[in-house]
Amino acid sequence: IVGCQSTVIPNSVTKIGRNAFSSCTYLTELTFPDSITEIPGYIFEECVALNKVTIPNSITYIGEEAFYSCTNLTSLTLPNSIVEIDSRAFLSCSNLTDINLPNSIVRIGSYAFQGVGFSEIVIPHLVTEIEDGLFWMCTNLKKITLPDSITKIGERTFYNCGLNEITIPSYV
Repeated sequence: IVGCQSTVIPNSVTKIGRNAFSSCTYLTELTFPDSITEIPGYIFEECVALNKVTIPNSITYIGEEAFYSCTNLTSLTLPNSIVEIDSRAFLSCSNLTDINLPNSIVRIGSYAFQGVGFSEIVIPHLVTEIEDGLFWMCTNLKKITLPDSITKIGERTFYNCGLNEITIPSYV
């Protein structure tokens, strides 16, 4: 889809393949239909102009490296239907400063937020494990709120973070 800037996927589409929009350097906006239940891996890999994605309540899963290196993405609203964010989903989204994590999320994969630009994050209460490298190189990250449900914190989770404040449950 060379030169495409804005895309609305019709409701007749029920599945989108991996890398579908990968390296579409002019793509700035995309709206998913209610007929889609997952955002596949690598779908927006290196879509450097992407700045708006509309995600409906039908989406339950965000795939591996789905938004890898979407450096123009600054804000993302995730619906309450999201259950899983896979590994490296937002890798190198350095200008992503505003993302909500709905309480429906059960799993956030390793390195999912590596190099993301947010300064504060609240982990939903259904998440029980902070996987390896989750906040690796999040140099703007100052505050993390972990729920009491956390039982494990993986390796290199806070490597090279700018943390000022974190509360870790005593039984971790």
